Amino acid sequence: MFNKVPAMLQDIPAVKLHGPQEAELTVIAWGSSKGAVLEAISAVNQEGRSVNFLQILYPSPFPAEAVQTVLQSSKKTLVVEGNKTAQLAMMIRAHTGFAADAIYLKYDSRAFVPSLLITKIKEVLG
Repeated sequence: MFNKVPAMLQDIPAVKLHGPQEAELTVIAWGSSKGAVLEAISAVNQEGRSVNFLQILYPSPFPAEAVQTVLQSSKKTLVVEGNKTAQLAMMIRAHTGFAADAIYLKYDSRAFVPSLLITKIKEVLG
């Protein structure tokens, strides 16, 4: 099984970057938060800020090289997760050595909403 990992990492899209290549803030998430994140960054960008979204398409095998490539040009980062323990942030740090500037966790069984994400994004931007 493990001998298939290099081919998988090469053939399967690992991440998708939404928005400008370089931005003031990179929001990082995966899964069901995508819609709310896209709506929130669109609203913030319409106010003259520059925010992009690094969507992790699958967590395993973790696409460390693709993630690291995007994060190298990130000025500030915000990881958005629907859990209590910051699992994605920990995976990013374990596989790339990169620690996020901010983490926004939500674990009340409710979906992320753009308005709360906008508030958090603006807080991180300062």
